[in-house]
Amino acid sequence: MKEEIQIEYFIDKGNFGTEREIYFGMSREHLLNLLGESKWVQKNRKAISPSIYKYDKVEFYFENDINGRLYGIQIIPGIESVPKLNLKINYNFIHTKLKYKEAIDHLDMKSIPYKFIKYKYDEIGSPDRIITSGNVELIFDDSFIIEKISKFIIFDQE
Repeated sequence: MKEEIQIEYFIDKGNFGTEREIYFGMSREHLLNLLGESKWVQKNRKAISPSIYKYDKVEFYFENDINGRLYGIQIIPGIESVPKLNLKINYNFIHTKLKYKEAIDHLDMKSIPYKFIKYKYDEIGSPDRIITSGNVELIFDDSFIIEKISKFIIFDQE
């Protein structure tokens, strides 16, 4: 992998890097060729191939079939890192103790557009999710500490 991924750029634009080496719709095989074979995978019972590949604190989600495409990227700052292999990444302002207000202040300072949303399964009193112009969600726990940063897409049915 040539580029160092800037999570701030992902949050702002919704693209996992400016070079687009990693992109939504890419094949599982392409990701593995780019980053190396992660030993940290998760497989759905019905799937032939793993559906989640983890590098450092980043999870890449693929459709279940053998030719499954990348449909989700999720960063979980609070979990233990696994080997990065060839993934080059800079988490910028994201850290394990990032507070809700601190995240909003940073988005404002960097002029990253966002809005607040309430997900139908969120508990009453839990913090609103922040969704950026890049359709990336910042999700916080009930203590208003960052839980995950994610973007998932839905492919058109063919």
